[in-house]
Amino acid sequence: MADEKNDWRGDTVKDIVETGTDAAATYALEAAKMSSTAATAAFANNPGVMALATVLPFAVAGVFWTAMNWKRIEAERFWNTLRERWACDDDISREEVAGILESRAEEPAVRETIMRSVRALMDQVDSTSTVPLAALALEYLRDPANKPDSFFRGSVRLLSDLAADELEELRSMLDWALAKTTRDPIRILSYVPDTEGSKWRIDVLRDDMAGHVHVHELSNAGRLLHLLAAHELAMDASITNSQKSGYERELHPGVSLARSTAKRLRRVLG
Repeated sequence: MADEKNDWRGDTVKDIVETGTDAAATYALEAAKMSSTAATAAFANNPGVMALATVLPFAVAGVFWTAMNWKRIEAERFWNTLRERWACDDDISREEVAGILESRAEEPAVRETIMRSVRALMDQVDSTSTVPLAALALEYLRDPANKPDSFFRGSVRLLSDLAADELEELRSMLDWALAKTTRDPIRILSYVPDTEGSKWRIDVLRDDMAGHVHVHELSNAGRLLHLLAAHELAMDASITNSQKSGYERELHPGVSLARSTAKRLRRVLG
């Protein structure tokens, strides 16, 4: 079985990230210490570094280095979470998990799952999504028959877009909607706040379809519903209503969300 120090070639998930950022990070660190002329001369024979030099101002080199270090930390947390949960769920060792992945490393589904997950780690706006990304990847890596599909791809993009407060509100919205209706799909409709600083209101279509009930409040329901539809996890179900005064039309962002998708996404969010 693979040695702990060498499992899956030194933690391949981290390697994928580091391979693409080591030269850039090295340049950023050295550039922070040198003049632009000296740094350019020092790295003149490295095409990847010189490509970076065309877009990275020397003044922000230190910030860039810090950001890359943060991404390495998140890649490590992603890999450790995935490995530990898999080992716990299947009652095997972490070394055995690494061995399984090593034996399947050339499978297209495994490569896509890992690469899309790592890309999301690089794109994520908040580290809160790291553990959900690991949970999502685990769902597809553990079962060879479970190939990346529209749910996986949409969820990866969604998680990379969510800030910490938005992820928490998405959990709250899914819990609330699943508890308040047995309909499938779930129809969620939102209402733009009447005054600046107030919360959005959302409701769901009643089980008997006789109107919408069960009002819930969120800071920005419109964005959450938009992201669900934009990443193809739900169908857009927005409507417009005539305002009571005048002839303007008022948009109410909404989605039609399959109940199975809502439950599955909620499990991933943890």
